[in-house]
Formats: sequence, C-alpha cells, structure tokens
Amino acid sequence: MLRVAGRGQRGMGDGAPGDLFLHLRMVPHSRYRAAGDDLEMDLPLWPWQAVLGDAVRVETPHGPVSLKIAPGTPNGQRLRLRGRGLPRRDAENGDLYAVIRIVVPERPSAAEREAYEALKRSASAPAGQPAKVDS
Repeated sequence: MLRVAGRGQRGMGDGAPGDLFLHLRMVPHSRYRAAGDDLEMDLPLWPWQAVLGDAVRVETPHGPVSLKIAPGTPNGQRLRLRGRGLPRRDAENGDLYAVIRIVVPERPSAAEREAYEALKRSASAPAGQPAKVDS
C-alpha cells in the first residue's frame, strides 16, 4: 500500500484534503522473482558448464554481466550478483541471485551420446544406482 498525503478527497465543509491510499500489486516477471529488495532468477547451464566451469553472460535489470561458473557447480546453487537487485531506500540496490538449473539435452547428437556413454564407462559411480548427494 502506498500513501500519498494530502491528495485524497476534500474534507467536510472547508476541510483539508485527506490522504490517497493506493493498493499496489506486483505482476510476476517472466525472468525474475522478487524477494524483498533482492531478485532471484533461474540460470540454465549445460552439464559440461557446471562440471568444467565457464563464464556465461547473464542479463540483469541493470544490464548484462559476465558471471564465472566455478568447476563442479551443483544444480540449485545460488550465485549472488551484488547490487543487481531492486532499488532500496538508501539509494543502494538489493542483490540478484542466479539459481543454477542444469539442463540435460533432450535430443543429444550421436557424438554427444557417445561422449556420455564414454563418461558412463569411465565414471567411478556404481551403475544402476542413483547419485548420492552430501547433505
């Protein structure tokens, strides 16, 4: 709710104008989610970007930035881009959090499929069992 002092209807008789109250509602954005002064967004990465690391271009409300992805970045990790969120009253900005979402190719090429098969053969993980995540 936003209050605008003195911009409401005039008072009874010769009374001063009252206050105007505006009820605001945020419409969801297609890319960003608001959390107070901070924003959150999903950052889709290919598996090799998460495993090997990379530098990716991220569109922020304040313009594009290059974000370094560390090798071994897990799905769901939140990476903070300081000062790239919503404006605050103190003239600073909140932060933007990029949440890693690893995207698996839906239709891998023959070469990609062979690379994944080679990875499967050389992996130290036991076959036929789900991955274990440290908690």
